[in-house]
Amino acid sequence: MITLASALLGVVLIGPVCPGPEIEGKPCPSIPWAAVRVRLSPEGELAGRQPLEVSTDAQGRFSAPALGSGAWRVEVLVGKPTRCLSQLIQIPRPAGAPPLTLECDSGRR
Repeated sequence: MITLASALLGVVLIGPVCPGPEIEGKPCPSIPWAAVRVRLSPEGELAGRQPLEVSTDAQGRFSAPALGSGAWRVEVLVGKPTRCLSQLIQIPRPAGAPPLTLECDSGRR
């Protein structure tokens, strides 16, 4: 039996996005990445179930509906040169856990 947990909330950030080389003393923070696809793939005991794909909104936020309890791999679906590390998470997340943040490297330098 699969136990459903609460929805997963997250945000996707991309950086650097400033033109040219980095300049000391002038930060170039990552920004929210809108309209990008995020895949949640079940792992471990949940393996074999269908992955779920969602899109980020204008503020880079995403929400996945109630997921089965267990291990899930979360990844941003992008092409090169952008690189985004996937994260392995456990559902349910600890009470009060902040939204999941996925950081992507734009490849700009």
